[in-house]
Amino acid sequence: RFWKMAEGGEAQEVQFEFTDNTPAMVCTGARVYGNVKIGNGCVLHPRVSINAAEGASIEIGEKNVIEETVEISCNSGTLVIGRCNMLEVGCQLIDSNIGNQCLIEAKARLQNVQVADNCCVGAGVTCHGQSVPANTSIYAPRNDAVPGRDAETHQEYIAAHLALLRKRLVKFPDLEPVPS
Repeated sequence: RFWKMAEGGEAQEVQFEFTDNTPAMVCTGARVYGNVKIGNGCVLHPRVSINAAEGASIEIGEKNVIEETVEISCNSGTLVIGRCNMLEVGCQLIDSNIGNQCLIEAKARLQNVQVADNCCVGAGVTCHGQSVPANTSIYAPRNDAVPGRDAETHQEYIAAHLALLRKRLVKFPDLEPVPS
């Protein structure tokens, strides 16, 4: 049983479970409400908000990273997030399903969207009521869809992102870059 303090100082029971009894990390300040299942190996950062309305449920697969201020809500039925996904800061998923190995970049907003496996939804993209086919990337400002995204491209993206972080972090005296 898990308890969170509601507004007004009342304790409310939070009903969620970790599948397979394998540890997942839910940081202090994350808010999880309703019928929510969180897979093993997941990390939920502070200020994440996950809300399954009464009669609805949310199933989050294993090894997902859900960063700060991400909002996930399901108003009816079951919202499913596959495995090995990255949901970056400030993105919103409203009644939307995500496949496996997807990257939902910062401030993306998906409402009633079905995202297949190995997709990238770019920063600031807003999608409503559509399906994103497997191996596709969508970028703002016009929500251009680029087919042909594969696992190798995803790995190249992650490597380029890490290289950029290493280069930028040396500019901050309180931070050290991740060793190569």
